[in-house]
Amino acid sequence: MSQKSMMLYTSTWREKETFRLVPFTEECRFLEGIYDPSTKALALISKDHKESYHMVMKIDDQGEPLKAKRQRTNGSPYVEERRQLDTYYEWHIEKKEEIEEMIKRLAINDTFDFQKFLD
Repeated sequence: MSQKSMMLYTSTWREKETFRLVPFTEECRFLEGIYDPSTKALALISKDHKESYHMVMKIDDQGEPLKAKRQRTNGSPYVEERRQLDTYYEWHIEKKEEIEEMIKRLAINDTFDFQKFLD
């Protein structure tokens, strides 16, 4: 794992104040990190990716989503199709002690007060 390779900063997520992490060195293995105050979890997005299947909206020749004749069982009013896409690996850390440990290992600005968002 990268050591001290991300910078913490204040941000918002779903209209709540929180913190994020951004890569600060080329060696950093992550693209981004964000703490979700509603679930109290830290999400880290890796630079590594994998192929996986996702349902995506079908579009017409003008790029507009195609409306379904009736609402789909998943609640979507649009026609969807299954496509294979590149998806970044994502980790969700939920235990407060583990979030603190991860930030201690990653953050270059260790004077940033992320604790106020965890409590």
